[in-house]
Order: sequence, then C-alpha cells, then structure tokens
Amino acid sequence: MAGALGHRIDRVADTEIGGVRKVKGGGATFVTLSGGEGFHAIHRLLDSKVEYRRMDAFGLDEDEGEFDFIFCFGLLHRIENPLGLLRLLTRHLADEGRMAVETYGVVEDEGAEDGAIYVCEPGEIYARDQYVHWQFSSGSLERLVGHANHANFEFVSAPIIAGHPRLLGCITISSDSPGR
Repeated sequence: MAGALGHRIDRVADTEIGGVRKVKGGGATFVTLSGGEGFHAIHRLLDSKVEYRRMDAFGLDEDEGEFDFIFCFGLLHRIENPLGLLRLLTRHLADEGRMAVETYGVVEDEGAEDGAIYVCEPGEIYARDQYVHWQFSSGSLERLVGHANHANFEFVSAPIIAGHPRLLGCITISSDSPGR
C-alpha cells in the first residue's frame, strides 16, 4: 500500500489513549475513524485479509514486531510520560518507518527555538478535562523525539483547530540509529 510520503506500508499501528489499534497485512487499503469503525467497514467491503486488534500502547512487547507506519494522534499531550511512549513506539518502527504525530501545540509555536513545553493546569484547556498535561512547541517535540531512540522529527504544520493550537509532524528512525 502506498502511504505517507510515498513510503510502502505493510504493517500499521494507530495509537490512541490507552491503546494501539493495530493493522497487519500487506497491500490493504484502510481508513481509521474513532474506535476503528472506518477500518471495519472497508475491511468488510473489500473482503480484506488484514487483521485488526486493539492493544494498550504501553503493553506492547518485542513480540509485536515492527510497523512501517504508526499514527499517534491526540495522545502525547494526555499522558504523563510522552518520552516513554515515544521511546516505546519508535522501537516498533521498521527501518525507515514513519510515525505521524498530532498533539496539542502552543499558539504561534511560541518557544520553539528554546524547545519550550508548556505545562497545563488541570482543566485549563477544556473545562472538566484533567488530562491535557502538555502543550508542545515544534522545537520541544523535536528535542523530545531526539531522546527517543535517536529518532528524527519533521515539523509539518501548526494549525488552529476549533480554536486550539495543534502540532503535526512526522517521526522517522533509520537502521543505523543506536539501539536498532
């Protein structure tokens, strides 16, 4: 399957809060919506042989193997240990694999040159939502990703979505990175 940036994709992992949605198999076309509804619909329509499972992202072990592409959307700003998750997920990226990241950003990417991370007060971003812990600048995410198995971060965009800053980027890791 042709994927982001023209990269061939045979195995995909889609992270979510508390889990990983995992797609296995070659040559499949898929769309993932909340909870995997899109994947299941296309799976049925195409009579696909791709396997779909949900797993706890922090519960991944070495037996899960590697993925060509991982989606990590709306997760890093909600967990207490984003570096730990990035280290775990980059260990599961195949050589020359890619991870698409979307997380909470800071307005106008403020503090990017200094690698600044903003620490949110509980409920500050969304009333009654105690689980938005961080707002990342592109520079902070680049530095954080560098600590995660010497991966690389490519900043893509910092859009405002529904009045809230977001940060979009791509993480890559090569076969010559330490620990591979």
